[in-house]
Order: sequence, then C-alpha cells, then structure tokens
Amino acid sequence: MDSLKLLFSCTYILLHVLLGVAVSEYLPHSICENSRGNYTSGSTYRRNLDSVLSSLTADTKIDYGFYKLSAGQAPDRVNAIALCRGDLSVDDCRGCIANATQQILEDCSNQKEANIYYRSCILRYSNRSIFHVVETSPSYPLSSENYSNNAKEFIQDVRTLLFRLRGTAAAGNSLKKFATGNETSGFYTIFGLVQCTPDLSAQQCFDCLVKVIPEIPQGGTKIGVHFFAPSCNYRYEVEPFFASTPDSSPSSSPPPSASTQSPPAAITPPPPEGNTMTTVFMEQH
Repeated sequence: MDSLKLLFSCTYILLHVLLGVAVSEYLPHSICENSRGNYTSGSTYRRNLDSVLSSLTADTKIDYGFYKLSAGQAPDRVNAIALCRGDLSVDDCRGCIANATQQILEDCSNQKEANIYYRSCILRYSNRSIFHVVETSPSYPLSSENYSNNAKEFIQDVRTLLFRLRGTAAAGNSLKKFATGNETSGFYTIFGLVQCTPDLSAQQCFDCLVKVIPEIPQGGTKIGVHFFAPSCNYRYEVEPFFASTPDSSPSSSPPPSASTQSPPAAITPPPPEGNTMTTVFMEQH
C-alpha cells in the first residue's frame, strides 16, 4: 500500500509540473459588455471614465485593496470597482490596478461596461449601479489540465475547503472579505482562497460564493482552478499560492446565520443574454 501511495504521489507531482503551467495562461482576461452601450472619444462618458481610472491609480490613502469610485451624472455617470487579492502588498496591489486601468481601455476601447480579471486584482466599471449588488456574470473559469477523471475524494476535499472558507470570508468587514486555508487528505494538500468585494453584506457575500463554488469543473478533476466573477471569486491549487495566514479574515461583521450555512444544491449563475459580450484573452508572460 505504501509503495502504491508513493508511486501515485510521484505521478501526481510529475503531472503537476508538466501540466500545471496551463492554469496561468490567458490572463489578463477582459470582458467588454456590448449590450450596455458605447461611448466615443472625447465624450462626457469618456472624460468621466478617465477621471475614475486616474483616481484609482493616484489614490494613495487606500491601503486595504478595495476601491469604489464614481464620477459624473447620469446618463454619463461612471461607477468603478477595483479589488486586489486580500494578501497582496500595497505596492503589488497598486501595480496590478495600474496595469488593469491601462489594459481595460485597450481591450474595451468604447464599451460603457467592462471587466478585467488578473491573478492579483480585478477591475470593472459601468454606467449603471454596481455597488452593493451581487453579480456572478460574466464569469471566467481558468483551470489547469485534467489531473484525474475519477478523483472523487479530491473534489470532495476541494468543496469541503471552499465551503469552510466562504463563511469566514463572509464574516469579514467593509474593508476586506477574504479567507485562505488548506485541506490535507492522504498524500496531498489543497490550498484554497475565497473573496468577495467588501461592499457586499455578509449574507450577499455568502450567497455569491454559494452560487459560484458549485461551478467547479466537473469534466474531470482539476488540480487548479481560479473562478472569476464580478462580485466574488475562488481559487484552489495543490501548492501554496497565498501569503496570508490560513483561514484568516477580518471579522467585525456577523457571519450568516447557521441556517444558511449548509451546502445547498448546485446553483448555476444565469447564462449570458445572447451574444452581447466581447472577450479578450492575453497570454501572461
């Protein structure tokens, strides 16, 4: 039995080295919402957008990784949210946001609503209200190559970890809703992260994660997945990728009631409404 475990473990490590790199490809990932309308160069909307994006990169008072800004009046009002991974340093966070503000304008050059996802941060803006609202679409699942088609225990351990972390993240405060941790079973350890935009209430954060966590790919167990949605995201890997203490998160807000914390049946986020989005992939170097 010990020899079998050793062989399985060595095979697992080799596959991870050979295939794990795939999980880092195709970032940043931009989604341009064509259905929300367009703006023109020099328009009031573009000036408001430039004002918001420049404020994101210039604001040195914010050091907790969450930005929520607006500029202008309807119908040209721009609302923007930027969120860094909860364990990121201030400098790394600001660097990621700076890159995102430039890249999103290149990828979505005239759309009034757009999202961009990086490993370390996300940025979105719109001419509609996006604050204090749970949104799980448009989403983007980034995953590694298949590791095993029959590893039911592995995917159950992933779910156990993420289900535990979602309650911790939801119990965060208005500055950070973020949790990390790990789950060890047999010969492997799974490392996980969940996060919500902290403008959400505890219940909204929990509900958002309830919706996206069942979206773990089912066509064969993945050794690594990073699932992006506008209001929340999760990630798991078989090697450490975060810097914070496991299961750590601010906790000034009360967690959801016990009656809401039982893992529900899979809930699928609403599908995109027709062909209304443009997606832009870039290979990360």
